[in-house]
Amino acid sequence: MASAQHPVDEGFPAAMPARPVVRALTEAASGVVGLDKDLDAFAEEEVEDAHQRNVEPCGAADRAAPGGPRGAWEDPGMLIERIAAVDWDAIPTPGLHLTPRADDTGPPERWLSDPVEPLRLLATARSRVQVATAVSGLEYSSVMHGHMSAVFPAAVTAARFLLEIAEQPDAFPPARASAIALLGEFLTMAPFHGFHRVEGTALCCAVADLLRTRRAFLRALDKSGRLLLQEADTHWRLEVTETLADGDGVLVFGALAGRFPAARVRAELQPGGAQHAASVEYQADGPAGEACLLLAGPAALPVGGVLRPAECGEREH
Repeated sequence: MASAQHPVDEGFPAAMPARPVVRALTEAASGVVGLDKDLDAFAEEEVEDAHQRNVEPCGAADRAAPGGPRGAWEDPGMLIERIAAVDWDAIPTPGLHLTPRADDTGPPERWLSDPVEPLRLLATARSRVQVATAVSGLEYSSVMHGHMSAVFPAAVTAARFLLEIAEQPDAFPPARASAIALLGEFLTMAPFHGFHRVEGTALCCAVADLLRTRRAFLRALDKSGRLLLQEADTHWRLEVTETLADGDGVLVFGALAGRFPAARVRAELQPGGAQHAASVEYQADGPAGEACLLLAGPAALPVGGVLRPAECGEREH
């Protein structure tokens, strides 16, 4: 495992405060992740809600289509096999170089374990103890470090499996709620420098892109699913379709996924990483559609290029 992990001189900073939407998301989830809500009541409410809405398990249409994503109707054993089949060791992961305490006889460098076992346990959990054990294992793995409020590149791969665990028609309700809450943490925790992108995209934005592919499922789920989408949509993505010089600036037209959170934004161009201050000319009313930004100053943006929030690429420990 050490071959893909690299020492990082890092202590244990105090946990970063959760953003309001994450607190609300967590409060809408389950007691396993530090909440007061009774899990049995949560389970009963979820079953009753599904019964009243008379909905079929979300994602069925996607999976009926040729080449559709796997997940909700897959045998749990196949899901576990695919989790184990990932070469987790090949995913870049920081090795935590800790300052040892006087009474600590362990090595100063600690390598984070892979998430196979906690993901397997969460996928098959049928008790609150199993869910709590799985969540604890994930919080101190190559996916994330809960005490440090840190997220690592493996979280992008783990996010796909957490979504599939949540989509299982017979998922244990606290396991589903915890999977959703963990996905919310992936969107808000900070990565380490040098481990903050996957294929050029900030970790939080890569997770947000994935969540948007499950919009129908998350919207139909419950309040926690809708709050998760609300957070994901702040990690917007604008694919450039046309540009037009406008005085000293450039109008950029494109297809927007998510929502611009304010009238002015800082945008990062991918590929390349160039940053631009921009004002929002317009955006669709919904979470996707046509949009236009006015970039301050001259800029060369290729058709097909992608603009994302610049602050996402800057977020790091």
